[in-house]
Amino acid sequence: MKLAIFKRIPRTPDERKELRKQRLLLLLSGLLLAAGFPPVPWPVTLFFGMVPYLLVIEKRERLIDLNRAAFLMSFTFSIFALYWVGAFTEMKDPYLMAGGAVLFFINPIAFMVPTTLYYFTRKYITRRWALWLFPFFWIFYEYIYTLTDWSFPWLNLGNGTANFTLFIQIADSIGVWGLSLIVVIINMLLYFAFISWPKRKLAIGYLSGAIGLLVIVLCYGAICSPEPSSAKPAQVYVGIVQPNLDPYDKWAGNNAGEILTGYLNDSRKLLSQNVDMLIWPETALPVYFMGGPYSDLRDRLFGFIDSAKVPLFTGMPDIRYFEKNDASKPYDVKYNKRADYYYATYNAIYLILPNDRTVQKYGKNKLVPFGERVPFVDQLPLLGEIMRWGVGIGGWNVGQDTNVIKLYRPEKNDTIAFCGAICYESIYTDAIVPQISRGAQVIIVVTNDSWYGNTSGTYQHRDFAKIRAVETRRYVIRAANGGISCVINSEGVLETQTKMYEHTTLRAAFKPMSHVTFYVQHPHLIVWPCAIISLGALLTALLLKYYRKIKKTSADDLEKSGGNQESL
Repeated sequence: MKLAIFKRIPRTPDERKELRKQRLLLLLSGLLLAAGFPPVPWPVTLFFGMVPYLLVIEKRERLIDLNRAAFLMSFTFSIFALYWVGAFTEMKDPYLMAGGAVLFFINPIAFMVPTTLYYFTRKYITRRWALWLFPFFWIFYEYIYTLTDWSFPWLNLGNGTANFTLFIQIADSIGVWGLSLIVVIINMLLYFAFISWPKRKLAIGYLSGAIGLLVIVLCYGAICSPEPSSAKPAQVYVGIVQPNLDPYDKWAGNNAGEILTGYLNDSRKLLSQNVDMLIWPETALPVYFMGGPYSDLRDRLFGFIDSAKVPLFTGMPDIRYFEKNDASKPYDVKYNKRADYYYATYNAIYLILPNDRTVQKYGKNKLVPFGERVPFVDQLPLLGEIMRWGVGIGGWNVGQDTNVIKLYRPEKNDTIAFCGAICYESIYTDAIVPQISRGAQVIIVVTNDSWYGNTSGTYQHRDFAKIRAVETRRYVIRAANGGISCVINSEGVLETQTKMYEHTTLRAAFKPMSHVTFYVQHPHLIVWPCAIISLGALLTALLLKYYRKIKKTSADDLEKSGGNQESL
């Protein structure tokens, strides 16, 4: 006996034709949404890419059919926008490729949240309400996805608008969630215009609404000011080292001394250009610099910083040790049975100051699922043994740091506060905004995008930082291993950048900004109403379902009771 899920459903020729048509529409929608992401220069397709998808889900009745539609559309979206994620172009690490393949199938599951909410709202409230509430369901999905252990919110629709500079300026008030909401609402209005076209006046009304909303957003972008006119901060000059090291070779052998020599040579070139600070990329050295037997490396680096009298902001692996009864042990602390000690390892940021051995640190909070950390590994430790990245850096602990890194400059009598972000963290607005609200004046992203080759992922990652710049009205400085290192100003515009796979240095400038945007003050102004509306719709639908069930049961009992009386 076959299970129902695998049972072949007999269909008429017309039904098979309709099913093929719907599948083509879902594929088209996935392709249009993927085309809205870099390297496409202008994300126009995002504003109508959901229309074919909406046409399909409006025709499907069963929950399983709605979720099948969501999966096919989002799987297509993921394949074409995230083809790079498993480093398949490099073919150097089977574990990384396996993790990327798993992500292709797990990521689309999250897209079923809006269709599930849509189904219950449509069935137990009204079809019209379900359609009008769909944009709120979509934002609810985008937000709660970021809270899961396997979150990968790379394909948030707001991210895709990063190169639409005039459009994203409103992010300083509504953030990336607001950008996504506007995109979905415009799609919804265009969908209504399409299905209402026989009634021209109604269709033109919906079309005018979509155009009007876009015009309002663009007008805001044209007239808004990225900073108060009274704010005129002096420029700070930084020297970025882009070493272009092969990450697989870097982690393969005992070459830390040679790598450090290269960094120091490049840094000396930058010092001759009069820089205020040096910046090295993520995990600059492949060793636990401060916690292992590397006194020779420490002496060389500290000696260089002391003589140069210039601070260094750098990514660095970090290890921390804990006593058995230490209350400060993180929840995911590791235990070495052979040596009997507790420890934690972090993908970290260091700020090293001249003539000061007190190193400020920040441990990465958001880890790449299946790359830096296996989801649910704390609950199922065996998963960590099965999927361990071949280069040996797939087992980082989750950073608990939320501190802002500060640099006091006695010669200037000022303090610069940095928001440090490590690679993947820069796509999370919730990882950046808390540090800005604590006074961070500039965002520095240290990254290594060389794992994935010269693919779209590198350019997407760079461009998503433009939205962080506008949300916070802060400069974003990116220091990358193999590219792209760059400076993005507070309007989300690239001021200068390096090329991919280029060993080079970059002297750049930024302005420390202190103005706090409306979005930083109210980062959940969009998501919380969407969550309340979504959960409220679901609760209402379930209550109505329960009420109808009780009512039907009562009616059946009454009918049976009446029948019995008649028989008597």
